[in-house]
Amino acid sequence: MHHTPKQPTVIAIALIVGIAITAAVSLVASRAPSLAILEGLIAPRGLTPTRDGGLLIAEGGAGRLLEWDLHGDPEILSDAFPFLARSGIQGESASGISAAVPYGDAYYAVVGEARNKGHQELYRLERGSSPIGVTGQDVLALGHPQPITNPYDLWVSADGTAFVTDSGRNSLLAITPTGDVVDLLVFEPITAGGEIVDAVPTGITQGPDGGVYISLLTGWPHPTGAAVVYRLDDNGQLTREYEGFTAATDLAFEADGSLLVTEFSTAMAELVTNLTAQRAAEFPGRLVRRALSGATEVVADGLVGPTAVAIVNGRIFVSEEFGGRVREIGPTQNRRLTLTAALLAACAGLTGAIATAAVFGQWRPKPSQHT
Repeated sequence: MHHTPKQPTVIAIALIVGIAITAAVSLVASRAPSLAILEGLIAPRGLTPTRDGGLLIAEGGAGRLLEWDLHGDPEILSDAFPFLARSGIQGESASGISAAVPYGDAYYAVVGEARNKGHQELYRLERGSSPIGVTGQDVLALGHPQPITNPYDLWVSADGTAFVTDSGRNSLLAITPTGDVVDLLVFEPITAGGEIVDAVPTGITQGPDGGVYISLLTGWPHPTGAAVVYRLDDNGQLTREYEGFTAATDLAFEADGSLLVTEFSTAMAELVTNLTAQRAAEFPGRLVRRALSGATEVVADGLVGPTAVAIVNGRIFVSEEFGGRVREIGPTQNRRLTLTAALLAACAGLTGAIATAAVFGQWRPKPSQHT
């Protein structure tokens, strides 16, 4: 005769399973570290790790360079950079400091985009002082082309030469410490889906192999998957290393050589056409990872105008220009795997107990083996 456990026993088993799974979920959640976030910023753009484990933040809409220790309030290194609160796309974005990097005891920063006094310039800043223009160009002067038009990001070599991406001229500039500007190279237009679009260089960084890597945003209509990443070697040879991105704004390499890229929006044409401060979140961007194997993974989506990515001691941070924040991106995939493993372990651990309860009508937990 088939034996059916008594109802109280079945109910007890169900309660035990539910309690154990809930405990497993709670355990994983309690072990997940809290993620750092800095809000209330005005058009944050460039992010650069500092030597002591913090972040430099270029707050374009406030003309400020901040240093954040990832815990409390940021330190204002300078609030004297020129800026315009309403500029750029549809007059809905800000124009000001776009990126900064430390160099020795000083900082180099670029201010671009607007044709306004003090813009379109490379600056040098020392602590306790005002930023000083390196080239001294007058953007309001007429009659000759400006050597710098829209500097977006920079990387500084050991000799103090600043390599600056100029998205307005589709070029990579080399600016010496004395202010000489050299057009190092001009990026050719990109053909994608029958469209020929401008390159629009954005992020720049040195890769683990010593090469200099540059991301491209691409121009109107910003075709999906048209953005690429170039590599520049010591001999000035430019090669296309990565493809298949959309509206790429910045890049960074992880310890294992994987590439992280921020995409400003996955619907860039719609964003540009419909942009208002209130609607920016309707056309979000994302952070993607390109592994050494070539596989692409979405690390985070729903980002509101992501402009930069930086890695600080293995922790990933992004800035969101239209979101007004800098935030840490957690290892969501790893956390999901950990959660699944915990649940499976919990269920596996209960298998013997459930079988015992079904046969004997009772279950006595073993003493805990954890200290």
